[in-house]
Amino acid sequence: MERTISILDFNKLLQRLSEKIRVIVPVKTEHGHYYQEYDGEYNFNFIQTLNTPKDWLMPKKELLFKYENKKPKTKYETQRTIIFGIKPCDLHAIQILDKILKKDVYYQKKRENTILIGLDCVKGDEHCFCTSVGTHVPTNYDAFMKRINEGYHFKKGSNKVNQILNYSLFKNTSKKLTPTIPIKTKKWQIKNVTKKMNEKFNDKIWSELAKECVECGKCTAICPTCYCFKIVENEIGRWREWDSCQFTQFTRIAGNHVFRKDLTSRVRHRFYHKFHYARGDEGLIECVGCGRCSRTCPANIHMLKVMKEVTK
Repeated sequence: MERTISILDFNKLLQRLSEKIRVIVPVKTEHGHYYQEYDGEYNFNFIQTLNTPKDWLMPKKELLFKYENKKPKTKYETQRTIIFGIKPCDLHAIQILDKILKKDVYYQKKRENTILIGLDCVKGDEHCFCTSVGTHVPTNYDAFMKRINEGYHFKKGSNKVNQILNYSLFKNTSKKLTPTIPIKTKKWQIKNVTKKMNEKFNDKIWSELAKECVECGKCTAICPTCYCFKIVENEIGRWREWDSCQFTQFTRIAGNHVFRKDLTSRVRHRFYHKFHYARGDEGLIECVGCGRCSRTCPANIHMLKVMKEVTK
């Protein structure tokens, strides 16, 4: 099923949907584009957003259960949500989370109640390398949208959008939506990664990066595929909060043992988890080439530059 909609009618669509369910859209701010709840404004003219759709699937702080009459009572979020404007790299990121968190009932409850609307990506910047890791090809969407002169062209991806695409605001079209291959993305021949990373485990590159790293945790906080968390509990209930493998406290376990005490080992772990360990555990590369970590790093540690050095 493929449909088109004018700009004017698309605005009406967002308003109509927001009266029934939670609508998330990218909005332009003074610092850049940011996904947030629809409040009359949206802007699809961006290379990458400052946050990710993960914020609504695995929130920064999430209540797991509350104590009622001294007994824990599980709390699941069941609010229906539709997220517009998801670039192909972020669609792939959600697909990775779907696989990693397939047994996480809290994630799955939200995932079942979330509609993903992909957005055609036209170009990247000096930090993007989606074409190198194969995440420029749209997948895992309920509908995919592309800008056309008179509005937007929608392509159905799942039955979740049947009712929406049948609204009278949409028009039939005989044309087929062809996703764009984004330009200006950086190239990297991703081959022999496992072999090269096995060889470079004790390479000086990791200690050199550790000298630059300021341990702020921005790289993991902004990553669409990072899922490390900690548990916080009090007399009211139990919460799950985002954490980072780049923090010393994250590797502290029973007996006060810290198994990645030095920063070098933590910096190295981030790269190995994304490109090496995940391939063995899940058959995945857990980096989608979105460039957010490189874009936001105050020490200018660039994911692609590091991996090019490691695999050369």
